[in-house]
Amino acid sequence: MPAAAQSAGGEKVRSLRLEQIRHDRNAERRTHTRLQARSVRGAANARDSLALVELYHAAGGSSWTNRGQWLVGPVADWFGVTLNNQGYVTQLNLRDNGLSGMIPVELGVLSELTELNLALNDLHGPIPNALGRLVHLRTLSLWENDLTGVIPDSLEQLTLLVDLLLYANALEGPVPAFLGGFTHLERLWLDFNQFTGTIPTALADLASLTELFLDANHLTGTVPPELANLTNLLSLYLGHNDIGGEIPPALGIMPELNNLSLEGNAHTGAIPVALTRMPGLTKLLLSDNDLTGEIPPEFPNVPFLTTLHVANNNLTGTLPESIGFVRFLRDLRLNGNQLTGTIPESMGRLAGLRHLDLSDNQLGGELPASLSSLQYLERLNLSGNQFTGSVEPLHGMFRLRALRLRGNMFSGVVPQAFGLMPALSDLDLGQNAFTGDLGALFGRRTALKRVWLDQNQLSGAVPPTITLTLGLDTLVINDNQVEDLPDLRGLVVLDTVSVSGNRLTFEDLEPNTGIAGGAIVYAPQDTVVTTLTRSARAYKFSVTVGGSENQYQWYRNNTPMSEET
Repeated sequence: MPAAAQSAGGEKVRSLRLEQIRHDRNAERRTHTRLQARSVRGAANARDSLALVELYHAAGGSSWTNRGQWLVGPVADWFGVTLNNQGYVTQLNLRDNGLSGMIPVELGVLSELTELNLALNDLHGPIPNALGRLVHLRTLSLWENDLTGVIPDSLEQLTLLVDLLLYANALEGPVPAFLGGFTHLERLWLDFNQFTGTIPTALADLASLTELFLDANHLTGTVPPELANLTNLLSLYLGHNDIGGEIPPALGIMPELNNLSLEGNAHTGAIPVALTRMPGLTKLLLSDNDLTGEIPPEFPNVPFLTTLHVANNNLTGTLPESIGFVRFLRDLRLNGNQLTGTIPESMGRLAGLRHLDLSDNQLGGELPASLSSLQYLERLNLSGNQFTGSVEPLHGMFRLRALRLRGNMFSGVVPQAFGLMPALSDLDLGQNAFTGDLGALFGRRTALKRVWLDQNQLSGAVPPTITLTLGLDTLVINDNQVEDLPDLRGLVVLDTVSVSGNRLTFEDLEPNTGIAGGAIVYAPQDTVVTTLTRSARAYKFSVTVGGSENQYQWYRNNTPMSEET
């Protein structure tokens, strides 16, 4: 995806990705649980004590979630404070404790501090230069605050750092090259900031590094192939920047890499075959770039691959038969490309597949019968293709939560099985050629929330059992041949309704004009059934409808007939 396009949707992408990061790092949060550290009782160092008092006043201590004896009892009993035998503060962990204000420079006097954790608070302003004096520091954790400015040069003295965790702030400027001198560093989290410039090749010297997160910044340039020297790296996230150029094949030699994210950049060229030779790779995220060429058929060589995202690129060719032999694949997203051909029969071999998105390609033909084997599938999106025939191969997917088939050429009746999927919340069958009635789709289905059936050839009545679908908030069935609509006023969360272009009468519409806050779209309706009576002198047309507020206008040759009712 071009840089300009990425920038336009940048804030939305950042927000969505941040939610994902928060989810992915729950393990880190569980590891660093809130605790009140107890230390050997004894007098605290006076200088350290005064620095803590300054922090309390500067960071809104009176409003902290847990003040735990601060300014009241012995320093050894203050929440989050650990002292050594000499009374010096060695650990200060006030993570997620309601701190606000600025980080005071007085913390720079805590000369024996090994851990400073002020993450998940509401701190703002710059990182103080004074923190560069904490030369024994092994963990500096300031993530998810609102810190601004650059990473100060004074931090170059913190050569014992193992964890430098600054993600989700508003830090800017270049990523400092001096970080390459932190030979003990294992985790470097700089993602979700506003860093600019290129990725320093000096980071390739971090021999102990296991996690490198630089995604969701404004970095430019290319991916340094020297990063392949990080032989202990488990996770490399460089996505959602403005990085371009081809993906370096050298990354394929990283023996321990589990997670590689380059999505949301401006990468060009083909997917390097070298990426299919990574023995430890479990997650590969390449979506939203300008990649071309075909899907490499060698992906079954990645033995533990569970997630493959290559959506919204310019890939061509067909889905390789070999894709069905990536045995542990759980999440496959190839939507928004130019893929052609059919879905290979081998796709049904992906027994553990949970999420399959092939939407917005040029795929066609009938669905392979093998899709009925995907018993664990939760989300299926085939919209925006040229598929034909029946959807019967989907009849056994009872774990489905979202089924989207919009904009194809599917035909036949809607399978009764669709009405038996207890977890289904989103159903989009719009813009196809489905026929039959809707009797099987609605019932006591508390999970169903959104239904799109527009622009098909459905007929008959919307069944009264729809009123048992209490969680329904969206109902779009316009441009069909539906002839009856029940009273929907009992569906209290319903806020989007479109029933225009059917054969409904005032009897159907009057009870429903107040639902969805009056936002129901019901006009125009198609021709209702008329009765023709012929006598010797004239032809008489009449229509029989219910309702109490009927007002009809008859037309003859597109001209209103003012004397007829």
